[in-house]
Amino acid sequence: MNSKIPTFLALCALSLGAGCMPAARVYVGAAFTRAKGDVALQNTAGTLNLDASQNDLEDDLGVDDTKTTPYARAELEWGPQRLRLSGFHHDSSGTGTLVADYGDIVSGTNVASDFELWNFTGAWTWDFLPTDMFRLGLGAQLGFSSVDLTVRQIGGSAFERVRTDNYVPMPVLDAEVDLGIVAVGGSIGGFEVDLGDADGRYWDGELFVRASPGSTLEFIGGYRYLSFDNEGQADNRDFNAEVEITGWFIGGGIKF
Repeated sequence: MNSKIPTFLALCALSLGAGCMPAARVYVGAAFTRAKGDVALQNTAGTLNLDASQNDLEDDLGVDDTKTTPYARAELEWGPQRLRLSGFHHDSSGTGTLVADYGDIVSGTNVASDFELWNFTGAWTWDFLPTDMFRLGLGAQLGFSSVDLTVRQIGGSAFERVRTDNYVPMPVLDAEVDLGIVAVGGSIGGFEVDLGDADGRYWDGELFVRASPGSTLEFIGGYRYLSFDNEGQADNRDFNAEVEITGWFIGGGIKF
């Protein structure tokens, strides 16, 4: 796992500060995620028009399969404040045929591709509806995404690898309706920012249903949407990536 991830989680934990923490939830489960979108990479000569040199993750690289991966989530709630941490991993492989040059691999080449993403999110919100049934929170979110895309020529030596790590701060809004045994909620955050190595637009959202059949045992299920539209540099070469990661998640855990 990327060495920056523990640092990210430690920074999120510092936001707790002092004070009591009357409610905590921890879940583990599975996510069923899929990647789709377009990518482009400049060649070493710098002659490509990246807007016209896009390859589709599904049709051209073959890495659109839905994958089952571990999912983890934790929440801490004290007074009107809530801290939420979550993370998942997506890894898919496949084969395809390039419809445009990708780096120094020319159009028409049969390729084998590997796409890997680690995502960790930390969000803090303050509830502006202090009731037992309804919650409407506004706050800040920090997302960490590590993307690793490798494209290899089948039967040849051509090879391209792009690795990029992004820390994305954004405002976030969350809402929840607690009906007792069942609660329904969601969150949405978005930002447009120049991060140096990669600037663009980022969106992160989820919907969930939580069931509490007992005083401590809980179950959760929902849908996650993550997208980034980046323009940046990898190994001193320009790249474009317009990628969406979507999928369902389920899990079980405890409240204490």
